Amino acid sequence: MSSRWLRHIAQAFRAQELRPERRILRQSRASLTLTALIVGAAPPAFAQYQERSQPVQVAPSLSASSTAQGAAVNAAIRIVGASYLGDLPTFVAAKEQLFNHHELTATFSFSASDRRHLDKLRAGEVDFALMTPAALIIDYLGDPDPGGGDDPVILASLLHSTSFNQVVFRTNQGIDAPADLRGRRVALPHGTNAEFLWWIFVTVHGLDPGSVSVEHHPIADIPALVLGGSVDAAVIWEPEGARLRARLDGALGHFPIRHNYTARWVLVTLRNTATAGGDICDALLAAYGDAIDRIERDGEPLLRGYAEHFRVPLHSLHQHWSRFDYDLSIDWSLIAALQEQLRWAQQRRQPPIRPGTPPASVLSLIAAEPLRRRSPGAVGIPNARATDSRLP
Repeated sequence: MSSRWLRHIAQAFRAQELRPERRILRQSRASLTLTALIVGAAPPAFAQYQERSQPVQVAPSLSASSTAQGAAVNAAIRIVGASYLGDLPTFVAAKEQLFNHHELTATFSFSASDRRHLDKLRAGEVDFALMTPAALIIDYLGDPDPGGGDDPVILASLLHSTSFNQVVFRTNQGIDAPADLRGRRVALPHGTNAEFLWWIFVTVHGLDPGSVSVEHHPIADIPALVLGGSVDAAVIWEPEGARLRARLDGALGHFPIRHNYTARWVLVTLRNTATAGGDICDALLAAYGDAIDRIERDGEPLLRGYAEHFRVPLHSLHQHWSRFDYDLSIDWSLIAALQEQLRWAQQRRQPPIRPGTPPASVLSLIAAEPLRRRSPGAVGIPNARATDSRLP
């Protein structure tokens, strides 16, 4: 029996071990027509995790330390993530020291949101960053010379969820339907994926964007604004939603968006690292695969550890705990998310499109080879070098 068939059999058995609702999520992923993204969030300050192995310092580029295929890696890497619940695999990998198992020494930092993660990656402050695809799209449209070795690319998508981002409101303010938001104040974090979600929301519900007063605030400040009545509604994500639910005790309403919006959280590095740092990327993806396997196996105690560390009421997190899917993948639902984000950014001119810019190819934002080497079945898109298609 070929190794390919053995891998398919192993994946089938693993799928049967997933909770039923997660199997449904994975089975329905291909049928979604509008896929979107997710943004990370956290309280203002977080401790850093460090894992000690036998490091080889890697600076400023990991490509200088890449080894022959199959050799021991023994490298030090720096990763920036967020306390956002969608980034639970990074938290688990840090807490459980999973990178040590793959000959990597990893230093982790967790920020309040992913808004500055690309800046850190381009500046050489970190080697890998977790973020929404929104940041990549905006960066790509503003790049005067895209396609270079120092441009960011996606190594894998880690999350598929329809419930982690929400449009919320207090139920005692006369808001029962989206139309009731006319003339109201809505808070959201500027420069984040929340702006994309709000664009989808007003489009789907036929709201004139000018009829709602949108205020930009840091994500950490928004729960207090909702609690104090300074704003009427907000676009937030987990765990901020869990904190608000715990405080308002049933008095927090939300508008369903699960049929119009799908959250994504992606692992990103520079193109040079993805190309020349093959063994490092392979080891990194293996460690993330281990973290996701642990979440599938021991999700409840890991969620409890997350709640304790970031001081989030555990019972409030449970409301959406079953409606998510952590999985290393690069598939057409990710392409759909990138396409939709690109249309939004071009329409909103954030930033303005450069004159003479050729049609954008979202495939150029993906480096699929590292994941394809580790798990061919996890990559469901064509090899970018084997196709000339320009996806709008």
